[in-house]
Amino acid sequence: MLTSIPASVARLPAGDACLDADQRAGAFLSATLLKRSMAADSSTDCFTVASRNVPAVGCLPKWVVEPPIWEMSVNTLAKQLDADQLSDLDAQSMAVMISFETNPLQSHQDFADASRTKPLPPSLIAAYDLRNPANALVIDIISECPLFSGKIDSTSKTLSKKSNRLFLTNHIRQMVKTLLTGDPSLMDDLFVRKASDLLGERESDQYNTEKERIREFINIITNNILVFAELAPLPEGRERDLISERRSDGYICMTATGLLILAKIGYELFTHPKLYPDWQIYAARFGEIDWRKTATIWQNNIINSGKSFSNKGPLNKAVEAVKAAIGMQVTRPPVQEELTAVLSGAD
Repeated sequence: MLTSIPASVARLPAGDACLDADQRAGAFLSATLLKRSMAADSSTDCFTVASRNVPAVGCLPKWVVEPPIWEMSVNTLAKQLDADQLSDLDAQSMAVMISFETNPLQSHQDFADASRTKPLPPSLIAAYDLRNPANALVIDIISECPLFSGKIDSTSKTLSKKSNRLFLTNHIRQMVKTLLTGDPSLMDDLFVRKASDLLGERESDQYNTEKERIREFINIITNNILVFAELAPLPEGRERDLISERRSDGYICMTATGLLILAKIGYELFTHPKLYPDWQIYAARFGEIDWRKTATIWQNNIINSGKSFSNKGPLNKAVEAVKAAIGMQVTRPPVQEELTAVLSGAD
């Protein structure tokens, strides 16, 4: 449905004699909806607005979409504006699209689609854009794995050191992308196509098989990595302040880089069943790794002179170091790589 809201509404004076800015905008939307649609039994889930002065994405206030309050808003607006101002409403306007959905998942998709005109945090897109079946898989993994359930931030762009949330939704999406493709840097359009091939439709046999394997992998590492085992059962509330305390202790596994290390190794375990028929044994050995950033295993790869590095080279060196530590075949032994680097420098 298309309707319009005049720019002049935003210029009306505030105070006792007039509505505030949000109420004026809502009153006009209500008035227009009453004139153009009598769908009183519909629910408005989200809307997009192309304007410099109005948010591009948002939810209409409850008082805008309930019919009794529509009538009150219309009557109030009529009392506040003179004939010239009412006439001006039709002369100055901008397009607004109101979306009515009966399926909550489709309303979430509408919200994600709005990001094409108003950028949203990646975590929000991952949570609501379900055209990519991998995003649906992310949401299912978050809800079904005790380590993640209730401990993931879906709205922020970054995670504060003081946050009592364990990861962002986008961190889990990157982990799932890596578990499915082995490449955390894969372009998103390629990832969508590959994920569709691998997973099929949500709740299909393909989808459920992959979901169960990833869920089992995450639950194994949760039970065996001590800090994860400590954090997973924390109830909602003050107890979860322990998450920020453990983050300040410097655990690599509590970082996005740590998740990628786990996921890249998980991808190799899943894609080489002849080498690793009992991959669960190797996943359990993650518990034998010292995940503190001061540990020897991270030095000269993702930790160098006390600084953290997450780019491809250091990340891959860390992956090979962990693979060697848990008894997997390494692509190139870390010692050989360091020797090659030394010899190259001598030339």
